[in-house]
Amino acid sequence: AGHVGGGFDERSLESVSKLMKPLITKASPFSGEPPRGNEKPTWVRPKLVAEVKFAEWTRDGVMRQPVFLGMRDDLDPREVRREQPHDADREMAQANRTVKPSAKPATRATATRAAGSQVKRQQVARKTSTPVARPRVLAPSKATAADIPATPLSRAAAQIAKKLGTDIRGATASELEALAAIHREGNWEIGGRTVHLTNLDKLLFPEDRFSKRDLIRYYVQVAPVMIPYYSDRPLSMNPHPDGIHGKSYWVKDKPDYAPDWIPTFRYQDQKSLKDWILIEEVATLAWLANHAVIDMHPWYSRVDKPEYPDWSVVDLDPAEGATFKDVIAVAKVVKSALDHLKLKALLKTTGQSGLHVYIPVERRYTLEESRGFVATLAHMIAELMPDKVTEVWEVKRRTGKIRIDYTQNVINKTLAGPYSVRPAPRAPVSTPIAWRELDDPRLRPDTWTIKTLGDRLLEVGDLFHDALTLHQRLPAL
Repeated sequence: AGHVGGGFDERSLESVSKLMKPLITKASPFSGEPPRGNEKPTWVRPKLVAEVKFAEWTRDGVMRQPVFLGMRDDLDPREVRREQPHDADREMAQANRTVKPSAKPATRATATRAAGSQVKRQQVARKTSTPVARPRVLAPSKATAADIPATPLSRAAAQIAKKLGTDIRGATASELEALAAIHREGNWEIGGRTVHLTNLDKLLFPEDRFSKRDLIRYYVQVAPVMIPYYSDRPLSMNPHPDGIHGKSYWVKDKPDYAPDWIPTFRYQDQKSLKDWILIEEVATLAWLANHAVIDMHPWYSRVDKPEYPDWSVVDLDPAEGATFKDVIAVAKVVKSALDHLKLKALLKTTGQSGLHVYIPVERRYTLEESRGFVATLAHMIAELMPDKVTEVWEVKRRTGKIRIDYTQNVINKTLAGPYSVRPAPRAPVSTPIAWRELDDPRLRPDTWTIKTLGDRLLEVGDLFHDALTLHQRLPAL
């Protein structure tokens, strides 16, 4: 692929040198003749990954004008492959020819619910563009108007679900009363399922006195408006068993202790075979919240075409020293660029420090192509705003600047989804906003919380719904 000399400073040279010294080997670890460098090479074992930007590939397959951006300790060297250009139209046509007609598809409107029955998705999707059959999902029963709790969040979620024509329901008034009546531990009947709840009064957000019970209560009320953005999308879970100030960890495989009725999607990546949890009903949200899964991270693609996302995502990630005003300034430039390209994008707060931009796309582009588009967009904006935007990945080298993170556009990497709670003081929620709200001086990335989102939804509704219906072609950049 070539060699790189640009982009280093004294600190990064020293840092890279420390990483490489333990890996030095006498002979080249690669097969074939290596590309020529300017100096005699010192070989190291291929255990590290660096991020390098460059202008183009030469005819000899070498990077032209490469610039070092930083080391990527989040990537496995075995997973790094040179990306090849794809003809999206040809691939989709070929994929469609491989699909066999199935029986009448199961949808929430046609599927029947059997209380207590068990469903588990057992299909395998490998790293291929061939679509897999859509699995059957049980539909939750509807709630009548009298069942809807009088809380702002429940009323707003029910109104939005009715307007969009979905039959996903949240907790009923009697179910919320039963939740309040459980002392510390007990079985809870929710949505026709039995969920065993534990340690309900444990404070997950100690400064605000928000307990696990409060987290569960939020998720089972927001379910009708939230679940459509998670349905058929494998979930990455981030439990915080000791609250937001304790240690957390990532779970991507369905735990053995999870109920059989929670559906899964089996996917083989280059590391292992995993059964990913799917959120299809309110009881699953209750179970996840009971296990202190504070924030929910769904894939951008769905199970029938896991390599083809519905959304290209832009993560505006401020480093230490950058302000939220800086984030807003960059977001406005992103909006202008997308407007110029005639692309509609949706915006939401992260609930922590930045903003997320979602570009709904046709399911004709691979994740690699989606990532390439966002990477090019990020590069253009970084050149336009060098005082505010950086392409450097290493946190310590981007102090005071915003990184437009395009690297999230891959399988297994996810952002907190719409209406997800975030593990931060006040229990903030990742909330969709209108672009014009960037001019509101009161806007903060953590403006809305589990206690205030209901009033917000009653006022503005669901501002993210176009993410479910809009499909756009990505222009060449």
